[in-house]
Amino acid sequence: MNSIEIEKSLIEKCIANMNNIINKKYSTTLDITTNIMIETIDENLILKATDYELDLKITAPINAKKKIKFAVNGESINNILKTLNDGELTITQESENIIIKQNKTSFKIPIVDITDFPFNKSYLEMEKLEIDSKKLLNAFKKVMHSCNEKDDNIAIQGILVESINKTLSIVATDTKRMAFIRESVENNDFDFILPKKALLEAIKIFNDDFDFYIGRKQDGVDTICITNATHEFYAKTLRMKFPDYKKLLEDKKPKVEPIVIKKENLLKSINQINAICQRLKIVFNGNEATLETIEGMNGSSASISIGEINNPFDKEIKIAFTNRHLLDYLSTIKTESIEILIDDPNSAVFFLSSDLDEVIMPRIL
Repeated sequence: MNSIEIEKSLIEKCIANMNNIINKKYSTTLDITTNIMIETIDENLILKATDYELDLKITAPINAKKKIKFAVNGESINNILKTLNDGELTITQESENIIIKQNKTSFKIPIVDITDFPFNKSYLEMEKLEIDSKKLLNAFKKVMHSCNEKDDNIAIQGILVESINKTLSIVATDTKRMAFIRESVENNDFDFILPKKALLEAIKIFNDDFDFYIGRKQDGVDTICITNATHEFYAKTLRMKFPDYKKLLEDKKPKVEPIVIKKENLLKSINQINAICQRLKIVFNGNEATLETIEGMNGSSASISIGEINNPFDKEIKIAFTNRHLLDYLSTIKTESIEILIDDPNSAVFFLSSDLDEVIMPRIL
């Protein structure tokens, strides 16, 4: 029997991250994807998990003199660790079980054969992207609200990451709105769709100091890896055709002067309207914008006016939106003012800022 001593807080954090990756659908079976592989190598604790779409490897330095190597049900060990006190605990490996012991408390958990554990990826065999990791992570976070991970169209369940002619485009859409960011980069051309599920997990693990790798096959990028000193996170891309966002940007962008309005004034007013209805109408008239409810709760209604806007139009413009679409956009950006391009109140409206650009389809009045 081999044993290691380890701080409960260290292994609990590692197991919690792993537990987001494992397949919980079959948690009561011996399916290998419900398990976490744990071993010690050169005084490092190595943990691996996969659900065949996402893979995670964590390396944690520990003072382990003996070797352990096993796979254990992720949900079981996670639940056990939650019950223990802070401080050191001992993990002892037997032939068919591990024993987790802390003071006078001990748990025995069955372990499974890991001869064929399905984790064989290495970022060393992939292509590193020369991208500012902080900017990339912030861009993902900004566009993510426009992605619909439950849509029947698999392509829009993820975020498009495309580099063409030294320009990186990051785009997300749910067909009712489209958020996009463009940055200059020094990479070769590539494109892939990163699943929103993968991005949500990556955001939990990484801050702004990481490297980004892509794995190419003959027909394109099929895997990405995000890695730092202690974590390797792999995700399969969505091998689908993303909607033609370039056509929308090039053909549908209104060729008009923008309406300029302070973000905080608009955000506060929409939040007030949102208290009693989910849709609103905005009337632009001169240097004033009036927000009105559409089908307020229990017959209620509201009207809120915003002054000091820059409106280049002589005529009155009435346009309707779903509140959530506007709130998601305005809550994401940090700029003081936004520009709004409106050509036809029944066609795509462009919202522009230095942080993020978004196209939102209006409601029909």
